[in-house]
Amino acid sequence: MNLFTDRRTLNVAESVRRVMGVKQLHESTNMELVIQMKKILADGYAFYFKAHTFHWNVEGANFPQYHDFLSKIYEQVFASLDPIAEEIRALGAYAPTSLSQLLQMSSISEANGVPSPVEMLSILSSDNEKIIQGLTAGYRMAESANEPGLSNFLQDHIDKHKKLAWMITSTIKGA
Repeated sequence: MNLFTDRRTLNVAESVRRVMGVKQLHESTNMELVIQMKKILADGYAFYFKAHTFHWNVEGANFPQYHDFLSKIYEQVFASLDPIAEEIRALGAYAPTSLSQLLQMSSISEANGVPSPVEMLSILSSDNEKIIQGLTAGYRMAESANEPGLSNFLQDHIDKHKKLAWMITSTIKGA
């Protein structure tokens, strides 16, 4: 008798999975992970757009430095958006398809007005912390869902945003 093909063994295994809720737990964990990944994408998109608009509107004595720095920020974040959306697709879900969906899911608020360069960086610093929190939550969920590739992907993004936090904070201190 082969335990992998015996119908009675397979039926018992399926009954145990059903009773223990293993299949539903995996689907539930996966759904929570998908939702978190969509929030990460939404936060990234809102952060990108805010940094880009700050880049367009920055002015002052150190304009060239701020303009270049904001450009580096939004370019780095924009480059991360497509891979995040692809990870959502790899989980079997669709990425958000409208700006309104992204805004609803994002923990990052829209910019109002044109703040000073230092205020711009302070706002981005605060928003970057929200991104790090979201990435960290996603990393933990990916670990729980036994998604090692996604865990590594998110860990890399956490590191990039921690470096960005250091760069923004250091720039604010020099202003």
